[in-house]
Amino acid sequence: MILAFIGEKLGGKDAVTKYLIENHKAVQVKYSEVLDEILEILELEKSRKNETALAMGLRDLFGRDVLVPALKNKISKLSSPLIIMNGVRFQEEIESIKDLEIKSIYITAPTETRYQRYLKRIEKTDDGTKSFEDFQNEDKNSPTEKHIPNLGSKADYSIDNTGSLEELYSKVDKLLQELNK
Repeated sequence: MILAFIGEKLGGKDAVTKYLIENHKAVQVKYSEVLDEILEILELEKSRKNETALAMGLRDLFGRDVLVPALKNKISKLSSPLIIMNGVRFQEEIESIKDLEIKSIYITAPTETRYQRYLKRIEKTDDGTKSFEDFQNEDKNSPTEKHIPNLGSKADYSIDNTGSLEELYSKVDKLLQELNK
């Protein structure tokens, strides 16, 4: 089974992925991993800004679904019964992977909640440096973020991540039970 996670930054995609890896033997592939590999080769920092610039540059030069073959290649080498595609951000990406018989899941949380998580996270080099207003503006204006709510509205399933981690995990387990029927 392949699950494609859609969601705004810090909506809970990584928390769900970590839970599934630790408790359900899932494996993960992320669009940003491909970008980070390129940034590393170029000896550039792995910041959200650089990931966005690289993704948009590649899409502009080579087509809107340029990263899909890299992800499909990674997936083809995996043998896990549960594969997580984390960080789907564009409709073209969903369309390009439909042949993999994925189930798309929108994992979301309110902006205020996601901003509080942002202030505590240290994953990207620019984490914790933006004001709340800048954080909101990035959601609305960044080419990799602004389409996510619309894309999420078309997902097969949705998880509202407004409670505790235990509540989130319970929602995930219920969804997995439904998908395994």
